[in-house]
Amino acid sequence: MEMKQKQDAGGNREIIDCVETVRGKVAITFESGWRVFLPRDRLPSFPLETGTAVDRETFLQYIRIVQYPAALDRAVALLAMKPCSSREIERKLVDVYRCDQDVADLVLYKLTKEGLLDDKDFSEQWVHARMKKYGASRIYRELLAMGVDRETVRRALESCDEEEQLQTAVSLAEKKIRASRENDRSKLFRQVTGMLQRRGYSWDTAKKAFDQAMETWRE
Repeated sequence: MEMKQKQDAGGNREIIDCVETVRGKVAITFESGWRVFLPRDRLPSFPLETGTAVDRETFLQYIRIVQYPAALDRAVALLAMKPCSSREIERKLVDVYRCDQDVADLVLYKLTKEGLLDDKDFSEQWVHARMKKYGASRIYRELLAMGVDRETVRRALESCDEEEQLQTAVSLAEKKIRASRENDRSKLFRQVTGMLQRRGYSWDTAKKAFDQAMETWRE
């Protein structure tokens, strides 16, 4: 790989600022802030020394060769364990496995192209599973936290049937009422509606659920 000393650097060159061992890997930090993690047994042939300048694109190609196969295997393994959003896979690769962002992007592109990663399908599955216990607003927040974009989340939530949501809330309210020792209706109302709102149900749905649950309880 081509390299020059710091004083000859220019254009598309990156200057090594620091080389250290972090969690069993060699961390190479450049003056631009770019940081790369490489296995000890897969280091480039030239010495990694502070002040050395390397061609960024050439170094990127080397990183892709070193990191990509393992990164792809790890991503596929993660998806085999459970459905994930694109952002979750990206976070795992970059933050946990210390892959370069460029490599993570290549893995995401590959998985998306092969149909193994689809945020739309993931969001719809998540909504279908979670609406059995939680309201739309909580599900919305969960998907946003997993990095799914707002429009994809909004469209996935369109499948939430309001009547089905209400009946689920009623069922949860009934369980809460049966388990509570509170006899004061106003206090019980606050307990039940508070629980439902924390689960992501709207105030209107929580109130209706409480009223219906109390009617069943009296019977």
